[in-house]
Amino acid sequence: MKTDPSVLSFSCLLHSVTSSRFGFSRHVALSPLIIALIIGLPGCHKPKPAQEQQAEEDTRVVVTLGPVVVHDVQRTVEVVGTLFGDEESTISAKVSGRVVEVFHDIGDQVKPGEALARIDATDYTLTVAQRQASLIATLAEIGLDEIPTGNFAPELVPTVAMARLEQTNAQAKHRRAKAMFEEVPPLLAEQDYNDRLTAYQVAQQRYDVAVLNARAVWARAQVRAAELSQAKQSLEDTIVRAPVDQSESVENKTLYSVATRFVSQGEYIQVGAPMFHLIDPNPIKFQAQVPERYLDDIAVSQEVEVVVQAYDEPFHGQVTRVSPQINENSRTFLVEVSINNTAGLLRSGGFASGSIKTHIENDVMFVPQEAVVTYIGISKIFAIRNQKATEFHVTTGVWDGDLVEVITDELQLTDEVAISGTSHLAQGVSVDVKSASELTAPVIDPSTKKASGQPGTSTSAPSGGDE
Repeated sequence: MKTDPSVLSFSCLLHSVTSSRFGFSRHVALSPLIIALIIGLPGCHKPKPAQEQQAEEDTRVVVTLGPVVVHDVQRTVEVVGTLFGDEESTISAKVSGRVVEVFHDIGDQVKPGEALARIDATDYTLTVAQRQASLIATLAEIGLDEIPTGNFAPELVPTVAMARLEQTNAQAKHRRAKAMFEEVPPLLAEQDYNDRLTAYQVAQQRYDVAVLNARAVWARAQVRAAELSQAKQSLEDTIVRAPVDQSESVENKTLYSVATRFVSQGEYIQVGAPMFHLIDPNPIKFQAQVPERYLDDIAVSQEVEVVVQAYDEPFHGQVTRVSPQINENSRTFLVEVSINNTAGLLRSGGFASGSIKTHIENDVMFVPQEAVVTYIGISKIFAIRNQKATEFHVTTGVWDGDLVEVITDELQLTDEVAISGTSHLAQGVSVDVKSASELTAPVIDPSTKKASGQPGTSTSAPSGGDE
């Protein structure tokens, strides 16, 4: 049986009067009927069940909830490193001398084989003339004007040809003398026969000596020719040129950029002195050291996003080389990435960071970033189960917009996590789940008939008059 609220109020009033410090009998005289009525009414000095429930509701933490979602995640290995030209070379002097002209400077683009500088060639021109004269003199010893092509034939040398004729004549005379000496009786004296035999043998030896001399002079002529070629090469090397890759086709010839110039006009340089530093900026190479724990994850042809501080947009490349050796000091291995640099935006020597895309992991768990509470290095989230907070310690991973990856074995896909009021939550704390619209709705104050603003909302304007 329910009691009228007005009767309850009256009962409480009478109870207050009878229990006041002035005493019951001194101020109020109550009839037995009223006393009986008071005794029969429900008392108000004990908390009501409704009040207990209200007190419990007042201790609940108001929260809003967010879902647990799963995404496929592209796993990456983050590295930092340095940019290098596809080819870099220091051009040094092949001959000594004074620099008389410099054709290019820092920032210039040069074609393969293009002249960079010129060294005084006076001495080298004279050397070529000297070697040329020496070769001509040597060839003249064997009756030649120039070195013949193909194999050397000593029989064509005049001295050898003359010795050959003399040997042939002596051989013919020896044959006739032999025939006459062998007649019975001999038609030629023995002394005459021996003279013919000796003359033939001498002619034979003279021929052999002539051939040997011709071959010796030929060899000396070849030495003189090599000296002449070397002198001509030194003369040509007085023009310092960009390198040429013989394996490239004409249409794919690389353009080099001058990174550094080491010499000035009028400077005397020695053989091997550096003159220019050239780089081939396209493609450009990104080299980075990767911790050895990722050795099994990195492979050639993997895609890489490279970021430099000068530009907001990343550059895309591919892994082209993976070092087979691990550095024993840093426990890392070298990875090289090739990046197309046709526009010339990337510069050799620059710092860059890269993300190597290794594999895609399926069904990775994400929660809203507001759900993660971090304190003294410990991250946790609160899942709401049966109107109570359940605390989970998590490890955060990658970000996906407003979502963050959480790594834990206890969270379930059916759970919902608290995304507001998390600073007041602990394990087992009761919660009052509200929607975002309920938290931002204005609250009406009955005494003023005005809408009081909530955080994040504006207060509505007062009405024109009282009701």
